[in-house]
Amino acid sequence: MLDLEATTNDDAGFLAVAGLLVGGGTIADNAHRLTAIHIDHWFGDRWLGFRGKMLGIAGVGSWSLRRELGVPPFHPHRVLSTREYQVIPESRRFEYRGETNRVHGTRTSESNLNRSLCVRGLYAWYSGDTINTRTGAVMVYVVAPRYRFGWYAMFENKAEWCLTKSVGIAPGRIAELMKLAVGEPAA
Repeated sequence: MLDLEATTNDDAGFLAVAGLLVGGGTIADNAHRLTAIHIDHWFGDRWLGFRGKMLGIAGVGSWSLRRELGVPPFHPHRVLSTREYQVIPESRRFEYRGETNRVHGTRTSESNLNRSLCVRGLYAWYSGDTINTRTGAVMVYVVAPRYRFGWYAMFENKAEWCLTKSVGIAPGRIAELMKLAVGEPAA
């Protein structure tokens, strides 16, 4: 299982759900590199495919979440950490490689419009402050040699963490990915 970085405001139950989901997604997509980005607070599904603003007013998204994936323009002060992991497929382990700043950095929203994720691997953003908000989000972009795609999942703490919204991925697939992370076969 993947242990995601936590702060004192992060609910351990959500981090376990997010870790299973991201870990299972990484295994399912046969990605050898994982970049996990911890965002300070909840973020909505409008971030999926969002690339930035042109002239400071008009929002621009990716034309297709199946071809070129732009870097979501989270302000650098919202990024709590960006950690890279090497995936050891045989053992389903994630070997921590260190912090990186290659995904997010200080730049204008407009300059972000031309930035694309091109290094192969799985990129996962997950929300923080889940103790206070009782809401969590996971957004994943997969960059592979022959395909690219992205999806979003939102969870709410209703006595336990439950999926309440998914975009670009079926709820059943989310359950399959979480099972895959613990070694159960996906249906």
